[in-house]
Amino acid sequence: MEIKDFEKQISSNDLKSVYFLYGDEQFLIETKVKAIKKKLVDPSFADFNYALYNGKDNDITDVLTNATAFPVMADKKLIILKNTGFLSNQKSREFKELREFLTDAPDYLCLLIVEDGFDKKKETTIRFIEEKGGIVRYDFMPQAQVEKWLEKLFEKNEKIIYPKELTAMVKRCGGSLMNIYQEFLKLMSYMGERTKVTAEDIENVVLKSLDVAIFDLVDHIIENRPAKAMEAYKELLEHKNEPISIISAISSKLSDLLAAKILSSEGVPVSEMGKYLECLPQDWLIKKTVTQSKKFGEKYLRRMVKKCLDYDLKVKTGLMDKEIALQLLIADLVK
Repeated sequence: MEIKDFEKQISSNDLKSVYFLYGDEQFLIETKVKAIKKKLVDPSFADFNYALYNGKDNDITDVLTNATAFPVMADKKLIILKNTGFLSNQKSREFKELREFLTDAPDYLCLLIVEDGFDKKKETTIRFIEEKGGIVRYDFMPQAQVEKWLEKLFEKNEKIIYPKELTAMVKRCGGSLMNIYQEFLKLMSYMGERTKVTAEDIENVVLKSLDVAIFDLVDHIIENRPAKAMEAYKELLEHKNEPISIISAISSKLSDLLAAKILSSEGVPVSEMGKYLECLPQDWLIKKTVTQSKKFGEKYLRRMVKKCLDYDLKVKTGLMDKEIALQLLIADLVK
């Protein structure tokens, strides 16, 4: 189902029996879930007409028993399954029972199934949902759309931001609407009554996303600036990023560089590379990854990816302190 069709059904109050929502842009998913709850659930009767099942410790029998109970003083009943994993394995009991139930789901039911890390390759296994509703995937938006969305946020709050600063803020946040919105709130608090957003405001307040900070670290390594690389490392720690998360992010970044290098050698156009890379699929991030990949040898990248995995394993098995592992990894990268 196209996002525009889903949004039309929400606005026209023509919601179907079941929707499966997933994808990278969790901010948009949460926004739509809140909009549906506001539209369908009267707080006075929420105990009868609304239920949230969050996590993998829920029982499918309890869910289906609740789903078959009629709503009270309302036309619709809203049930949300968030990260339950019921549809992750088509051989599981939960998958089979939920599928059987949804073939004849009652019209009074609106079941929202939300999965944060659902593999889009598995979408074919849940096509049966479309018979009673829809599958909606929220990918990261293109940079131009993100900038337009952010500009409207500033306008609503009677702030002025020029295109250069707008682009800088989006790039600093990595393109994720969740990151951008959180940094936007911080910026609003920082600015107070001032109306014009400056480059200094963004530099002082807006925190770089982990992905963007890793890009900067790799830039320093490419340009053989070990001192700057160590400064970038310290900045990552100062912003309370866990060393093991940084190691994982560096591993993903190096894997992307290796993939981009191989794909480029095979003649794959830059416009097609987003589907193969782990980095946020923003055009500028993909282009930068391709440019950076040309400055590394394939053997070096393979060796460094292996080192990331080795350090990650040593930390997780208690053979090495996490901060020491990160320091050694960065030293290996610089060498």
